[in-house]
Amino acid sequence: LQEHVDEICCACLSNDFPRVGKCWTHRFTEKHSKHLKTSWSALLDSKHGCTVNENTNKAWFDLLEGVL
Repeated sequence: LQEHVDEICCACLSNDFPRVGKCWTHRFTEKHSKHLKTSWSALLDSKHGCTVNENTNKAWFDLLEGVL
């Protein structure tokens, strides 16, 4: 997180930005702890893979055939 913040600040403010401090990440998480939460995410590929089946393939090719 600290490295990303440094990159963003340098890009916005110039390379003269002195970088955030050593305890910056800890102070940030303490200050914003009420708004931060941990969550697990699933791969998009698995969600998208479930939508590809015989019915959706047929519907797609029927639609394509109608257009061509």
